[in-house]
Amino acid sequence: MRNTQIDTGAKAAQRPLYQAVEDALKEAVASGSLLHGDILTEVVVSDVLQISRTPVKLAFDRLVDQGLMTKSDGRGFSILSPERKASSGRQPATPPRRIRREQLAALMASPPPRRSHATWTTIYDEVEREISGRSVFGPMRVVEAELASCYGVSRTVAHEVLMRMERLGIIEKDDRGRWLIVPMTPDRVRQIYEVRRLLEPTAIRAAAGLIPPQELDQMRSRLQAVQKRYPEVSVIELDGLERDLHVSCVAYCGNPELVKLLRGIQALLIHNKHMLGSYLSLPQLDPFMGEHAIVLEALSRGDGASAARAMEAHLRSALPNVLQRLEALLAQEPTPQPSYLVAE
Repeated sequence: MRNTQIDTGAKAAQRPLYQAVEDALKEAVASGSLLHGDILTEVVVSDVLQISRTPVKLAFDRLVDQGLMTKSDGRGFSILSPERKASSGRQPATPPRRIRREQLAALMASPPPRRSHATWTTIYDEVEREISGRSVFGPMRVVEAELASCYGVSRTVAHEVLMRMERLGIIEKDDRGRWLIVPMTPDRVRQIYEVRRLLEPTAIRAAAGLIPPQELDQMRSRLQAVQKRYPEVSVIELDGLERDLHVSCVAYCGNPELVKLLRGIQALLIHNKHMLGSYLSLPQLDPFMGEHAIVLEALSRGDGASAARAMEAHLRSALPNVLQRLEALLAQEPTPQPSYLVAE
């Protein structure tokens, strides 16, 4: 087998871990080391690379979106090689090989990238996803030094990540200066939605007529494109639609203080992004896009009153769905706990 290593040089230090994993797997397929039909699991990849499962899961999700992997009937993901029909290429294994740790270790012999010179952006998404996924399972403490060690970054980088998560309401500091996850309980979800129903319709009414028509057209085009393909869509696309309406549109309200208040409760948007399509399967029916379309249509007409009513109706109908997802997530087996999280 040809060795496919994860680059640990200066260039790799600026890449997120999931990107390094994604690139290494692509190279393994291109070189013929991994065949069409070969089955990989997140556990094996994370074990070989000695990294958490979060960046591996994200890499797998991206490869699925690109048509290079698919969920196997059994446990794991199957490789989809674009070269499978080439007569000169190696033919698919029959039956498919389930790649074990020893085989994968031969492909990825180098250690995972160390990122002592990394910026906070290289690990933020991974940490946000891990912490959001644990927020429903009760109070937990985030150990900053262990977070830095786990991701191979400096304490400064780890601290910046946690500071940004604090500003979004995902974590907070206690009286002793310790970082704590803010639990996402049903009561907290209801309270956040109550605040959103008071603020977002007012913001969207004020934004009507101020959002550039070209920007609104782009939002509506993105929404329609995703609606046509749903549920064959990515979590990133769904999150983009949520941010179009609930972040970008309301930012045009002309009241910086109102925008600041709304940003302070974005923890729920972030939690929902990771919960929907990541920890839980997407529902078969459109979870929110039809309601978004009504708000965007009203905004396109410059009708602030109709946009505000549609926004309030959307938020009211969304609450039961979010509570239902929260209940489903609580019923699942928790994902493996990262070493930097400690139960309170």
